Amino acid sequence: MSNEPLTFEEHRDLGQELLKTQKHLLQLSRMVAAVYGPNNRSVFAFEHLNAAMERLRVELGRQSDADCPGKNAESLYHE
Repeated sequence: MSNEPLTFEEHRDLGQELLKTQKHLLQLSRMVAAVYGPNNRSVFAFEHLNAAMERLRVELGRQSDADCPGKNAESLYHE
């Protein structure tokens, strides 16, 4: 475990990956909902996963501001 915070560039890369992953998960969720219907338990699980991804992006945004003061790093975790 490193004691060094993530750099601005590392936060940028992580933010991009999380946004890309979340978009892909949303596509998969729509596909599952189209096949099994919106009330399927798998769709419900996708909704929880999406909410967890949102919370993760918010928390990492807060952390990025602490790691990279004055660089508006929180915006790296938003579209």
